[in-house]
Amino acid sequence: MAGEPPHRKPDGGDGSADTARSRGQIERDIATTRAAMSATVDALAERLDVRARTSARVSSTLERVRERPGPTVAAGGVLALLSLIIWRRRRR
Repeated sequence: MAGEPPHRKPDGGDGSADTARSRGQIERDIATTRAAMSATVDALAERLDVRARTSARVSSTLERVRERPGPTVAAGGVLALLSLIIWRRRRR
């Protein structure tokens, strides 16, 4: 149409010789873009996999507890004592 700007290529060029790229350059750009998109999709899939993230978190916590059981046992004892106190006060 008469009032439309001339067609521009995705790289912003107008097709003149100074912006021409070889077939090899284009294929390398496509391969690079595919690799980047693949990495992005993999990262998103990993973030959205709640089950795997939860399992990893539980494994990490259990490993930490096995390495240093003292604080966990102490916290469990305090929780048990508080539960017993609350239970006895409610029975009265």
